Amino acid sequence: MNDFLGFLSSPAGRAMRIAAGYMLVAGSLAKSDKVSLRTLGIVPLAAGLFDWCLLAPLANKPFEGQELRRSLKAHDIASRLGKHQVAERSLAGPGLS
Repeated sequence: MNDFLGFLSSPAGRAMRIAAGYMLVAGSLAKSDKVSLRTLGIVPLAAGLFDWCLLAPLANKPFEGQELRRSLKAHDIASRLGKHQVAERSLAGPGLS
């Protein structure tokens, strides 16, 4: 889930949400008068423009994009540090750590 949230909060993920929202809104304006499709398009469009990640709270992560990226980076560093410490203990041998 963290990888997916990391992508959504990245510049490429934001651009994808903006483009998808724009296409939904433009398509609903051009082909039909479906207010629900237009409303559905506004959600990813606004989320991308304002740097929000609507799925992040489902994973107990911050809603704001900058805070989410900071949180994911801290989590990644902590997990790497934990793996490094486990590797050091296994290299030290039993009872030496």
